[in-house]
Amino acid sequence: MRPPADNDPLKNATILVIEDDAMQLMAMQMLLESWGCSVLAAGSAVEAEAHVDESARKPTLIISDFRLPDGVSGIQAVERLRDILQQPVPAILQTGDTDPALAREALEKSYTLLHKPYDPIQLRSLMSTLLAQ
Repeated sequence: MRPPADNDPLKNATILVIEDDAMQLMAMQMLLESWGCSVLAAGSAVEAEAHVDESARKPTLIISDFRLPDGVSGIQAVERLRDILQQPVPAILQTGDTDPALAREALEKSYTLLHKPYDPIQLRSLMSTLLAQ
């Protein structure tokens, strides 16, 4: 991966990643750190809330799996985090599920949905766009 440019919106961005698959979470953390991001990695919505409560760094973007442990959806997790942070932090939902109902739900609530597997360049471009807004 190429190092971040000085004007890159990803450089020094704090990204909260919520992913219950430990291998995918580690891979995402390594990818984002290679782009110059600081990463708060969480395996559940509860862990993500703890990061937000305990960390001095507040997320500038959230990437969440759509289906999380304990029947929590990524939408529910992001909305709860936005309430805690008291700001509309941009978010990306990711899923391996191709159920059209998920896409409709994400669209109805104005969330960006990425279907796994996706190209890291697509993720980087989307993150840059969201962070630049």
